[in-house]
Amino acid sequence: MSDSLESLATALSIGKLPAIWAHRSYPSLKPLGSYISDLIARLNFFQQLSFIGI
Repeated sequence: MSDSLESLATALSIGKLPAIWAHRSYPSLKPLGSYISDLIARLNFFQQLSFIGI
């Protein structure tokens, strides 16, 4: 297993946001579960904006 894949697996197993994801994400100090919930809420917000047409 490559180093990057191993660090990804380690981060997921301890509930932290993997560094490779954080590099392309909005800033967040939340643990992985809360980060995913927040990401889904943000995506739903933007989806609603697109339906409204703003």
